[in-house]
Amino acid sequence: MPDTPDTTPSPSPPATPYAASVTNAMSLRAIILCIGAAIAVIFVGNLRAEVGRFTILLLFGWLSFLPDVIPRLELNVAGVITAFVALTLVMLGSHWLILWLRSGAPAVEVTDASAATPRWRWRSTFSLVALLLLVCIAAIAMISIVHQSTWLLGELPSGSAYRAR
Repeated sequence: MPDTPDTTPSPSPPATPYAASVTNAMSLRAIILCIGAAIAVIFVGNLRAEVGRFTILLLFGWLSFLPDVIPRLELNVAGVITAFVALTLVMLGSHWLILWLRSGAPAVEVTDASAATPRWRWRSTFSLVALLLLVCIAAIAMISIVHQSTWLLGELPSGSAYRAR
């Protein structure tokens, strides 16, 4: 019987620490690129006085706001309790809803116990609610940035080509 070459594919190599270091290096490059882009925006913005003022106020204007406001901050206990109760109810309601939706899935005959659908965990619910909260915070931040930018553009001198209309 003639020898035939083995045509079975070789298994992929296991994940190595090298892969993690490449991912970390890529994320570090992304951070450095963002910082460089911010510095470039500041530099280019300072080429024209009005745009430079706008850029500096947009990036660092809030720092002058802190010394005036921080001493006047007060903790609203009722607000903290309300937020905690609301977040707890959202967590419980989300977990219950997802469990209910998953229980209505059509039954599939599973012969292998490892192939069964894993049960929904609290960690998954927490992650989902945290992601939803993060999206809401990001939306509020974007609205605030647009509002602040248009307000600052309205403050520029009347002879400026960048004046908001």
